[in-house]
Amino acid sequence: MLKKKLKRIGISALVMLVMFLASGFVYIYYSDKSAAPNKTSARPAALKYQAIKPPPKPSPNAKVGVTEESFDSPVAPGATTSIIIQTTAGATCTNMVTNQNGQIGSRY
Repeated sequence: MLKKKLKRIGISALVMLVMFLASGFVYIYYSDKSAAPNKTSARPAALKYQAIKPPPKPSPNAKVGVTEESFDSPVAPGATTSIIIQTTAGATCTNMVTNQNGQIGSRY
């Protein structure tokens, strides 16, 4: 009796598996047929970009200003410090650092 019951369960599971697979194939077949073809052009339209204009060059006689943005003070002996400044676009900036040993120059 147990053997007969296990055989029926196995056959039922096999039939359900075959039906499941068959319905999947049918679904895939008909879903591909009903899908409308994608009508896109071979090449997308060219995108239009605006060119970035370079910053204007100041005239040679223009006044140059400097703005202090950040400054560390006081500074302990031997410590590292920084200063951030901003100047007119295109201007050459030269700074001089003076310490106890003399002057150290930097050019940016």
